[in-house]
Amino acid sequence: HENEEEALKRELWEELGLILTPLQRMGEVLRPERNLRLSVWRCTAQGTPVLHEHSQICWLNPSTLYSLNWSEPDRPFLPLLLPFLEEP
Repeated sequence: HENEEEALKRELWEELGLILTPLQRMGEVLRPERNLRLSVWRCTAQGTPVLHEHSQICWLNPSTLYSLNWSEPDRPFLPLLLPFLEEP
C-alpha cells in the first residue's frame, strides 16, 4: 500500500510525466460524503509537463490564480498557494 507521498509522485508521473520531490504538505480538505481526502503539497518537479490525461495546462501567477473555475474542494487551498507564485 503506497503512502501519500508515493501516491503524489505516481499520479504526477502518470498524468504529466513529471518527477516530483515532495517538500511540504500544506493542508487537506476532507469530504466524507464522497469518501475523498484532497491534499495540497509544495514540491519541486523535474521534466517538462506532457499531457497524458488532461487537455490543457497553464502557469498561474497571483493575478491569474482566481481566474479559473476551481472545484469546490480546491478553493480553500488558493490562499495557501499565493506566497509561492510570482508575478510575470
